[in-house]
Amino acid sequence: MAGVNIRNIKKSYGAIEVLHGISVDIEDGEFIVIVGASGCGKSTLLRMVAGLEAITEGEIEIGGRVVNEVEPKDRDIAMVFQNYALYPHMSVYQNMAYGLKLMNLPKDEIQARVDKAADMLQIGEYLKRRPRELSGGQRQRVAMGRAIVREPSVFLFDEPLSNLDAKLRVTMRLEIRALQRRLDVTSLYVTHDQVEAMTLADRLIVLNDGYAEQIDTPLNIYENPASEFVAGFIGSPPMNFFTGDLSTDGKSIEIDSGAKIAVKDYPVGDNVGKPIRIGVRAEKLEPCSRNEAEIILKIAAVETLGSETLAHGFTDDGMAITDMENSIVVKMPGDARPTVGEELPVRVMAGGLHLFDVGTGKRVGG
Repeated sequence: MAGVNIRNIKKSYGAIEVLHGISVDIEDGEFIVIVGASGCGKSTLLRMVAGLEAITEGEIEIGGRVVNEVEPKDRDIAMVFQNYALYPHMSVYQNMAYGLKLMNLPKDEIQARVDKAADMLQIGEYLKRRPRELSGGQRQRVAMGRAIVREPSVFLFDEPLSNLDAKLRVTMRLEIRALQRRLDVTSLYVTHDQVEAMTLADRLIVLNDGYAEQIDTPLNIYENPASEFVAGFIGSPPMNFFTGDLSTDGKSIEIDSGAKIAVKDYPVGDNVGKPIRIGVRAEKLEPCSRNEAEIILKIAAVETLGSETLAHGFTDDGMAITDMENSIVVKMPGDARPTVGEELPVRVMAGGLHLFDVGTGKRVGG
């Protein structure tokens, strides 16, 4: 087993820099998820750890050894790809054993390793089949089995569940997490799916346009996002945002609609009397009586999800259904029955405010 140390890693293609000095120390046995939107550099970072992309600047250590110039096959890593990358003409057994044969391991050891991994992944009955005879989930198990038999120090996963249907994704991510805990192998996992990231990770690296916006546990990132980007990217539904002006006494914020939101015991720094961005999660907006309300929403759409109901509304009557991307979402109990067209008075629950600098997008007050 081994830790991974990434120190001020940069990646450029010609004059274009796509990764801007990322540093993180990953402990032995830790499960790190790299999450971000398409094009943010997460797969590039993973491929640099794997040795499939050259490092422009910085250092990567695996198990205390700098591997910048080490070939991928000599880094003691195993990678699971999005497209499985199985040999179609080989059986499941042959796919899993191929890398071990290249390592010149004895046949009995190869057999033992493949059998053990197949049993662990519940694919023993498929060892004689070709990949085309398997379902997507079974192919992904074979790809993971091929990585497991190598007994590497580090697992690298590059969006391994992207090709699976929604139900199978849930099952497989639970299996991957349980498997990683059982093997206790350091793992780096890339995904654009923030739900997948939250449920799998010991810690998250949230990437935005080649920068590490925040590195922390999923819960800390959810509760204390370091920037407006992180707050909007992590969480489902996404955080609601308003622009407002912080009063000169620092006790309230007047938003664009004219409504005033109280600022309760929140560090506002030197932002009094200035414009500011407010973030409030859907579950922190509480329906209330009209005279207690801080915001009055006009409901434009309702999502009834069984365990919860999401009401989408606007503070401006002129907003249309085509503006739903900018709607304010209120998470309500599953038995709530809000009606499209009605007004919904809400207030911000205690501790529900997140304040961000208008210019930088960074969290106000640390």
